[in-house]
Amino acid sequence: MFDPGSALSVAHSAVAAAQHQFHRRRWAAADIEIQWVQQRYCTDVHLSPEATDEDILRFVEAWIDDLAAGDYGAAFARIAHDPYYGWTPDLIARAIASYGFPDPHPRGPFAVTARAEARGRPHNREVDRDARRPVVARVWHDLPLNGEWSDLTATFRVEQSADGLEVILEEIHVF
Repeated sequence: MFDPGSALSVAHSAVAAAQHQFHRRRWAAADIEIQWVQQRYCTDVHLSPEATDEDILRFVEAWIDDLAAGDYGAAFARIAHDPYYGWTPDLIARAIASYGFPDPHPRGPFAVTARAEARGRPHNREVDRDARRPVVARVWHDLPLNGEWSDLTATFRVEQSADGLEVILEEIHVF
């Protein structure tokens, strides 16, 4: 279970703080207003070691549902974090609003919308199994933005941990 006050979470926050400053400056030019909803608590942050590709995709789709609800805090809490990327709830929101670019997109801002309501082209949702431990798989999933499936893709790596499988957000951008 994720405990936002745990020693691991506090240690991660301290480690990521320096990298977050770089991203904060990088995204400061994107003058985007982000509306937050009341935070929900996410408790399903690990998958079973025997998780199938469909289990992994359902986990990522629950993350997308958090984003569609405007709950970037729950989306952030749902996944594990690599300090290299320096993701924060605010940085996730800004990356989506600007279509993965550091500056506002001319057709933006963008927001994740409900998957069931998205129109348009077939979207990419793929799990690629990887035999090099601790990485178990890599995931690519397009995001539904402003009511349509987009080519803005969230990428994740899935790693074995002591508690099961962790899903780690790597990138949000157009491939």
